Parts: sequence; structure tokens; C-alpha cells
Amino acid sequence: MVGVTRNKTILFNKIKKPIKLEKNRLIFRLDKIIKIYKTISFIKLFINQSKYEQTIVSWEKEKNKCYLCINNKKNYCRLCGEPICHKCIRYVPINELIVSKIKIFINPLIICNNRCFLIYMKKKI
Repeated sequence: MVGVTRNKTILFNKIKKPIKLEKNRLIFRLDKIIKIYKTISFIKLFINQSKYEQTIVSWEKEKNKCYLCINNKKNYCRLCGEPICHKCIRYVPINELIVSKIKIFINPLIICNNRCFLIYMKKKI
């Protein structure tokens, strides 16, 4: 059977579609977090930052290991909600994404050093 080809487009699209949907979901969550930071007063945000972030994404509280390296978790990614350890965390300054005349200090956004950080970097550019 020389010259037989198989079309892999359907298989490729089955793999690609869920990845694209997840990426769009993470971008949407980042946009919502930025909107919260822009609209809520500094005092409320400073006191209840994690509470506001949990309104965007529910944290996987039943998991007790980092989803990237299987160490004990310390925090949750604010975009995907997965548990992450101190080695896999990226603290990113959210101030860079908020255009404001008054620069206020907001605790850095805690995200995983995986797909969420890549999405943050693309959003920043």
C-alpha cells in the first residue's frame, strides 16, 4: 500500500479544542480579576483580596498536593484554582495590568508557573 495517507484533522481538532477552551477560560478569569481590582475600593480589596478572588474561580480545597510537582500545597492559583506549592508559585504584580493615575499597592497575584503564567505574560504584552 504505497502512497496511502490518512487525514488526522479530526483527531487534531479533538485535542486542540479543549486546550483552546481552557486557555480562553483562563484569559476570561484574568480579565474578571482585573475588573474587580479596578472597581473595588482599596480598603475592601486589601482586607478581603482572597475572598474576591474566590468569586472568580473556586479553589480545589479537597486536594492537598501541588498539581505540578506533588509537594504539599501552600496556596491556590488565582486563575485555574489548582493547589500549588511555594516552588511552583509565580507572584505577579497586578498593578502592571491596571492603568491608573494613582498607583496603589495591591498584593501580587498568585498564579501557577505553568499555563497561567504564560497567559499572564501574553496579557501583559
